[in-house]
Parts: sequence; C-alpha cells; structure tokens
Amino acid sequence: MSNTILSLDLISGDKQSVNITECQVDKNFSGNLFLAYQNKKKTRQVFSSTKCRSDFTSGGSKPFRQKGTGRARAGTSRSPLKVGGAVIFGPKYRNVKRKTNSKLMSSTLQQLLALYIDRSEIFQNIECIKKVKDILPRLNLSCSYLCIIDTTSPNDIHFFTKVKNIPNLYFNSANSLCIEDVLRVDNIIYTPNTFSKFFNSKERHDD
Repeated sequence: MSNTILSLDLISGDKQSVNITECQVDKNFSGNLFLAYQNKKKTRQVFSSTKCRSDFTSGGSKPFRQKGTGRARAGTSRSPLKVGGAVIFGPKYRNVKRKTNSKLMSSTLQQLLALYIDRSEIFQNIECIKKVKDILPRLNLSCSYLCIIDTTSPNDIHFFTKVKNIPNLYFNSANSLCIEDVLRVDNIIYTPNTFSKFFNSKERHDD
C-alpha cells in the first residue's frame, strides 16, 4: 500500500507528492468491511401498519344481546376475533436498524480510504476556480469521482457551487461520509481541509 498521495495545483498544474503516516490495515479488514456494509444496507423503514385493540377510539354498540341467542357473549365488534376488528400482533410502522460499533465503523472507513490512496488526489487552490472549464482538463469523465468537502469552509463551499453539475462527480461532507460512498466511485478527491481530518501528512516534495 502506497504512503504517498498526489497533490495537484488547479491553477498552475504543478503536481507534488505528499507523504502520509502509514495506516495499518487489519487482517480481518475484509470481514469488518462486509459486516459494516451489510448492517448499513439492512437499515430501512417499515410502513405497513395495522390497528390493534387499543387503536380504536370506541368499542361501538353491543352487537347482540347478552343472553338468549345461543352465541358467545360479545360486547364489541372491534374484537380481534371478529372480521373487521383489531389485529393481534400485527405490523406497525418502525425503523429497522442494525447496530454497529462506532469505533468499528470509523476504523473500517479510515482503512478503506487508505487503500484508495493510489486513486486519490488533493486539489489545491480550489478557491480560484471560476468556471467549470477550469477543472475539466483535470478530470477523466469516464471515471466516477467522490469529492470530500468541509461544509464549514467557505473555500470548499465555493468549489462545490462551481463544479457540482459535472457528471460522475459526487460530493459528501467529511462528517457524513460512509462506506457506500467510497465503494461506488473510482477515485477520491480531497480538499486541503478534509485531507487533514483523515490523514497526517509528514512532508511534501516535488515530483
């Protein structure tokens, strides 16, 4: 696994290599990645809902008299024993979610990003981008990109507003980044602010 990432100046076109601290990949990384992805995939909302006995506002009138009919006594037509009445143990609206340890999720995401280092870049001087044509020569439109931005940085927001309509270029903030976002793209783009949140750079030298 490489310990260097390419840093690209969008104005001058100069390329530099940035050394990062080595990120160890666990032996059971594949299993942890599968577990985290599947648990996230199982998250869903169940919209089917039925009325139980307590959901009825009233029991209605007594369907027939207490004695003399030969039938079992009944005081309401909303009983679960009646057609059109309540449902016993029926489905209710709920959120289905599998709990995953937060440290496992963050560690797995960090290791996954480290494996993508060879296909990652840091874009410098993003605040100088004025039009889409300024960045198109730096991208291969046949590949998909994930740009990780910092929503608290004015420069990152400026960059997002200028290039958000480019096809195959997806955006997400560093705080809401998830494993599915990384797995579905070919390359990753960092801004200087977001790169420092995930990795510690050691030094920089020209290619």
